[in-house]
Amino acid sequence: MANKLGSSRIPVEQRVERVEELMLSGVAPSRIEVALSKEYSLSRRQIRNYISEVYRRWRERREADAPLRRERVFLMGERFYTKTMSEKKYGPAAQILGLLMKASGAFEQRNEGQERLVAELGPPPLEPTAILVWTQRALALALHDVITNPALDPERKLRWMSELGGKLGMTHAKVLIESKLALIEAHAGLDGPPHVLPTMPAAAPPATPEPDGPRDS
Repeated sequence: MANKLGSSRIPVEQRVERVEELMLSGVAPSRIEVALSKEYSLSRRQIRNYISEVYRRWRERREADAPLRRERVFLMGERFYTKTMSEKKYGPAAQILGLLMKASGAFEQRNEGQERLVAELGPPPLEPTAILVWTQRALALALHDVITNPALDPERKLRWMSELGGKLGMTHAKVLIESKLALIEAHAGLDGPPHVLPTMPAAAPPATPEPDGPRDS
């Protein structure tokens, strides 16, 4: 049976290490809160602070060890690739090789011109009627990227050109109408915040006829 020690008798570092030990053992944080709040006579909020401190330390370790862990993963992948090739399992070997190539960034290419065009495009507009125009511009930029990308083989390039060209054609008529409406609104000075349409004045109620006076007999 664990001794119920006061919080002042146990250093904070020891409590944090105890929390980390339980977390590494697979104990859920909610159960750690209940157990240690009773064991240390502390509030569950204080135990949650210790749990947050453990997560913070783990994050710092991950960031510090990131290059070493990446190298370790690459070595593991290379070992698996060598093993699958020696066993003539060419399908898994090709998958591992593709993952290694993607993770290493060996064939990653930056297109500064395309990045500049995307930056000029900007985020999607808040106006719902302008989103379709923005989407077609984004599709046009994607088509431009496909055409100017030297890493794509001709067959894949034609397939993407056909796919994106079809999307552009499907939205052309609607986008043309929206762009013309936007141009008209700009010339009319209506391209600012949405205007409230004027409402027709309410019709006056029909006048009730006055009752006739007494007729002379």
